[in-house]
Amino acid sequence: MFLSNLLGTSSRSSRPSRRRTSSKASRAKSPSHIRLSSASSSSLSQSQSQTQANEGPSRSEYIVDESQLEPIAPLPNDILSLNNDLESLSSLFPDIQVEVFREMLSNLSDESKLFVITDMLLKNPATYVKGRRLTAEQLAGQKTPVSKTETFRTSAYKIAVRALALQEFKGLSRSTIDAVLSESNYSYLDARPTLVDLSSKSWKFAISSILFRRKPVTSSEAETHPLVYWRSSEGGLLVPAVKATGNAELDRELFEELILPLKALEKDTRERADRALALSVQTEEAEACEATYECACCYTDSVFEEITTCSADGHMVCFRCVQHSITEAVFGQGWQASIQKDTGTLRCPAVSSTECQGCISSDHIRRAMHDTEKGTEILEKLDQRLAEHGLLSSGLPLVRCPFCSYAEVDELYMPTDARPPKIRLSGVPNVILMLLAILLSPASLFLAIVSFICLVLSWNSSVRSFVSRHFAAALSRYQRRAVV
Repeated sequence: MFLSNLLGTSSRSSRPSRRRTSSKASRAKSPSHIRLSSASSSSLSQSQSQTQANEGPSRSEYIVDESQLEPIAPLPNDILSLNNDLESLSSLFPDIQVEVFREMLSNLSDESKLFVITDMLLKNPATYVKGRRLTAEQLAGQKTPVSKTETFRTSAYKIAVRALALQEFKGLSRSTIDAVLSESNYSYLDARPTLVDLSSKSWKFAISSILFRRKPVTSSEAETHPLVYWRSSEGGLLVPAVKATGNAELDRELFEELILPLKALEKDTRERADRALALSVQTEEAEACEATYECACCYTDSVFEEITTCSADGHMVCFRCVQHSITEAVFGQGWQASIQKDTGTLRCPAVSSTECQGCISSDHIRRAMHDTEKGTEILEKLDQRLAEHGLLSSGLPLVRCPFCSYAEVDELYMPTDARPPKIRLSGVPNVILMLLAILLSPASLFLAIVSFICLVLSWNSSVRSFVSRHFAAALSRYQRRAVV
């Protein structure tokens, strides 16, 4: 016991000496080592500051304005060449879906790929197309041969889209998400409705919604879209923003499809509110100065900016009466009474003892309709009805499209007052010479036999009706060519 205490005391007493020795040794180090360590630390701090300066300002997590979007990097040469081949094939075969070309370009080698695919589609199209053709409606609504969502995508874009889909649809398996994204060419906005439908039917989502109280992801409108975040601005107003995904192309696509419509709607709402406020201020000032004008139709007072006059007696009509008259004429029963179809103007709606023969010009109509809701659509309907009246009043034969309002002149029109063909006097000598040549030719006997057979067959009513019907059709075709 005494020995153990002695040994323990000696060992404990030896430890501070070692510490003091090590501290002395550290103090005895050369000052050059100290200068080296300080120099290395300063160089490290300088490199970090230089790296931060090169990186620039930190990337914002939420994109509120278009200025926060990063420029899209140029496509690699292989992706660019594939997209060029895709456009060439789509222009050569416009009735085939782009999916067929994309599939064939992905499976074939790079050597003479475009010529090989063209030859394959010309020789045996059914083997590769497999019914994937565009309908007439799709061809009519197609603005460009290949849309942006159908082109080849870079690997970075695909990774960003997949990560975004996995983050939003956690109740779906990765294989399901990959299959849907592959089918939609990794276009997130095109694949999202399918993913939402599958997510609402998934048992994983049902269990997670019960346990974790998750809300169903079913909204597709921009205002309530789950990818749109409403952030408070400096003035305290909520502005829409989209969360950055790390890919510049995907960020720009989401911003243009989700944020820009909201900004346009907000701008339109703000302009309407400003216009209403300005009109109320003008009305108050005009009433204070007694500078209002009475409408000759509704007998209400309006400011000078909201008044128009007719072309005959100078009746003052407010914009509100013009708007109601045009709306009733386009969608109601006032077309014949309100619209002067030859000039496309509005008849004067003023209430007077005698009927006014004046009209409201089309420029004033557009000014009045511009201030109302859906005024542009109403003006388009008005122009369509005026164009329809112009076509009908022209009296030309028309061929109309069964799916839209397009019409064109029928070039094969047969007029009702068409006269039967007549032999011209200048052609009588030619006819006589032809008959003499036939009679004097060796084939006259053969022609006589054929004429006798035709005469015998003409006694049959079915043969006679068949020949007369075809002869009348041939004569009608000849008259149509003569009219054209």
